[in-house]
Amino acid sequence: MLAEFMRRDLSGSRGRPAILVGLWLLVATAQAQRLHVFAAASLKESFGAIAKDFETLHPNVKVDITFAGSQQLAAQIGQGAPCDVFASADLRNLLKTSLVPGSQHVFAYNRLVMISSLQYGQIKSLETFALAPRIVVAASAVPVGAYTQRLIAAATPLLGKPWVATLTSHIVSQEQDVRAVLAKVELGEADEGIVYSTDAATAGKKICRQPIPSNLQPNIVYPVGVERQADEVGLAKQFVAFLLSPIGQKELQRRGFAGPITVSKQ
Repeated sequence: MLAEFMRRDLSGSRGRPAILVGLWLLVATAQAQRLHVFAAASLKESFGAIAKDFETLHPNVKVDITFAGSQQLAAQIGQGAPCDVFASADLRNLLKTSLVPGSQHVFAYNRLVMISSLQYGQIKSLETFALAPRIVVAASAVPVGAYTQRLIAAATPLLGKPWVATLTSHIVSQEQDVRAVLAKVELGEADEGIVYSTDAATAGKKICRQPIPSNLQPNIVYPVGVERQADEVGLAKQFVAFLLSPIGQKELQRRGFAGPITVSKQ
């Protein structure tokens, strides 16, 4: 309707086109308001749904999400990539960036799980995990890779250094995010891997999975913060608040994450 009004006015008046063009640009800007969110690869499904819910509550907002390993996202932010909200799979990478004071919050927790390809078969235990010929893990710079190293360190006193040596000798690749680890096992390019339980759940029956004892689990936290360089600081704070709200927490917990608040599944 505004475009038609402009066409009629431009054809009949020389004094008002500039005003109308300015009005058009203001409307277009309001309609194109964008929130740039950087999120760890393991958050793909949950943040996709949360972003849609947020957009429903904010009709003039479009949430653009970039998913990758947290270390890659932190590096991109450091190089000047536009980012309003950064949701990391660890605190280390979040703190590599410059945050608005008071905007940092832990919004979710996770667990590690062992996975194996259907061709290789079910894993019996963490002890036998080391025997697989082709094991894939994430690189130590990647949050899930660092958590895997903590798991190995915690298991060493129980299983011994020979177990660590066997495990290490069977690692055939170190990936840059958790989804790459999952994909290699799912495709049969590796026999076993270690991923977050939430990522393993996305593969359904395409892989086998085996839980890891609770006493060996590292403390896996997901923090979020608003970047100092954010173009939409106010809107970014609203997104973080929404993430911590019962709606956001329910979606995360539906995907298998634990949260700072417990939400009924009903």
